[in-house]
Order: sequence, then structure tokens, then C-alpha cells
Amino acid sequence: MTGIVEDFQYLTGTGIMGELGRQFAEGMSEHAKYMSQQEDQKKFEKEAELNTEIASLKMKLKLARNTLESYCYPELLAREIHSKYNDYAIRYGWDIQDSCKCDYDELPSENRAVMYALAKHISEEARRTVEILKCDDEKEG
Repeated sequence: MTGIVEDFQYLTGTGIMGELGRQFAEGMSEHAKYMSQQEDQKKFEKEAELNTEIASLKMKLKLARNTLESYCYPELLAREIHSKYNDYAIRYGWDIQDSCKCDYDELPSENRAVMYALAKHISEEARRTVEILKCDDEKEG
């Protein structure tokens, strides 16, 4: 019976195989720690990359919101629409009425009223969107 006990002890830790097993287990433990550190480093790098992307997107959103806020003023927007309309009409070869080849203030009242009504509609939509974006900013806080 002593032969079986000796073999068991030898295989489970008191003999050479036990020492090799212990060394192997330590090696595996060190390898697992190393792999965990590598995974942690990759996670850290990915998180830093994502945080940079989030910061960039927030800045772009803020710029877009600021641009959108500038559309919330119907009078200014009507002037811009008139100016851009004339620029694009010329670019596309559209013949502008002589009465409209002027600054916004010199437009016939009917044309000015149409430009203002369109600008007011766009401004209202812009204002609603800006309010939604502000609510989102407050949630993020």
C-alpha cells in the first residue's frame, strides 16, 4: 500500500512532478496576470479613443447648434435668404426680376413679406430643434 501513497504524493506535490506542476501553475498565473494587464491596456486605450471621439462630436454638435440658433431670427434669416436666392439665381442662369435686384430693404413689400414668412417658418423649426438640443445638454449635464 505504501507504493500507491508514495506515487500519489509524488504526482500531487511532494515529488518532482509536483514541483513542476507548481511551477507550471505559477507560470500560468503570471501569464494570466500579463494577459489581464494587456486587456486592461487595450480597454484603457479604446476608452481614451472613444472619449476623444465623444469630445469631438460634442464640439461639432455645439457648433451646429450655434449655427441653428442663428436661424432663429426671422428678420436676419429673411435677409440671408434674399441674398442667397439672388446669388444662386445668377449662378444657375435664372433671370431675376429687376425689382428684386436690390437689397432686402428695397424689395417690393410683397416680396419682402414672402421672404419674411418663409424665414419665420424656418426660424420656428430651428427654435424647436435648438430647444430639444438644449434639453439633451441639460440631461448630460
